[in-house]
Amino acid sequence: MAGIKLEADVDIIIGPTTTVLNLIKSINQAGLEILGIIAELFAVDDTILSKDERELRALLIDIGAGTTYYSLFKNEQILYNSIIPVVGDYISNDISVGLRIFREESKKIKKTYRVAYVPIADVERKLKIEPIGFDEKIDIIEFQLSQKIEARLGEIFELINEELIRNDIRKKY
Repeated sequence: MAGIKLEADVDIIIGPTTTVLNLIKSINQAGLEILGIIAELFAVDDTILSKDERELRALLIDIGAGTTYYSLFKNEQILYNSIIPVVGDYISNDISVGLRIFREESKKIKKTYRVAYVPIADVERKLKIEPIGFDEKIDIIEFQLSQKIEARLGEIFELINEELIRNDIRKKY
């Protein structure tokens, strides 16, 4: 085969080689065989987004405890991805400070109730919390919790939007 031009679509992920090699060595020592390695970013997109969503255009946001990753997909390819420092732990902290409860309790409440959009929050559903300095539990309304969560998520979405605009991603795609 002869040609003048060679092109390829590739995704290059850079990471500490020693970490990956140590992981492979540990797995092999446990008697297991690694058939391949896939970056978390690609693994998450395969489990959450359908082929149609990746084909048309989708923005996938993965809010973790320590980092928030986001990726823009079109034509089944990642067009742009980045990380922002505002994370799920901030939501737990907002709940903890706003309701004056211990951080561990705020994490449990966040995972149990998961209502992050104020218009669908139940204005009658009550949650029992034990504020710091109180001897007994008190009731708060689910609506109050959703306000705190929605405010932080709004900040995360706005930061992502600003970065997409700043890097001309919104105009290009």
